[in-house]
Amino acid sequence: MKEKKDIEALARKFIDNTATEQEIAQLMTLLRSQPSHPDLEAVIDEMILKIDADESLEKRADTAQHHVKIDAILSKQRPARAKQVFWSARRIAAAITMLMVAVLAIYFLNTLSETGMLVHQTVAGKKSRITLPDGSTVELNSESKLTYPEKFDAGIREVLLEGEAFFIVKANKDKPFIVTSKHLVTKVLGTSFNVRAFSDEKEVQVVVASGKVSVKDRPMRSTATKEVVLTRNEMVTLDISEKTMTKASGDIDKLIAWKDGTLIFDTIELRQVVKKLERWFGVKIHLDNEPLGNCLVKGKFRGKSLDSILDMIGWSMDNFSYEYTGEGVLVKGKGCETTAIVK
Repeated sequence: MKEKKDIEALARKFIDNTATEQEIAQLMTLLRSQPSHPDLEAVIDEMILKIDADESLEKRADTAQHHVKIDAILSKQRPARAKQVFWSARRIAAAITMLMVAVLAIYFLNTLSETGMLVHQTVAGKKSRITLPDGSTVELNSESKLTYPEKFDAGIREVLLEGEAFFIVKANKDKPFIVTSKHLVTKVLGTSFNVRAFSDEKEVQVVVASGKVSVKDRPMRSTATKEVVLTRNEMVTLDISEKTMTKASGDIDKLIAWKDGTLIFDTIELRQVVKKLERWFGVKIHLDNEPLGNCLVKGKFRGKSLDSILDMIGWSMDNFSYEYTGEGVLVKGKGCETTAIVK
């Protein structure tokens, strides 16, 4: 049967990573229209193993949108009247194939648009350095993710960022470099700059170390989108809740100190300090009471351990203590009325 040979040939290309988008689409169509081929079980099993090897597949597919699409595919395969109690081998093979179609649907809908894309992700307590295909470099902070192509297109260099990163972009006036985060788009030709766009923070920030960049609010947002141009030691901050962008001068050394192993707390609440320490050291830290989180902390720490930092903060506060528990670190205290200045 021609369909069988076509499925087998296309499946083999899929397994060998040589199938084009059009060929995978054709394979999907054939599997949907000709689901019952028991003698193709071996090659289908190989396809399942190939998809199972993609560890990120489950996370990418776990959305309502994908479930709806998969259900739509499967609904075309289910018999209108399924009253049989015992399934024949042919029915079992068809069910396996339908399942394969569902898995392939997930793979097709989620992966083809990402063909040739690389994902570099760091966990709490870890940082990483990445060299991009054009020679630009990226310092990726803890709990951050950078998505970029194996090879940049002819007219543009674009990367996706979740979290924080410092970029040193190789100059190319003919090929703009674009960093897209959830709320901002940053465009440059050749410069160095820092983007901070953590999903659990209320602000997104871009600060320039050298050269010039333009920053725009994401187009899908309902607010007016104006372009902000930044040069050295200038920064823009987007207040996500207020939907406002503010340009100001900044101390670049202080704002990018993280990449050199330095933590700086510039008179911020202890609850914010705790969030930064959790990301920095990869450990959960709990405050014993809410008022304690209002205490203000100002200090600079380079190459210090968590214990050292907590000890130094504690010296400037009354009734401050901490202990390690099975859930992390528990910080205790009654609160404070003055800023804890750590020197």
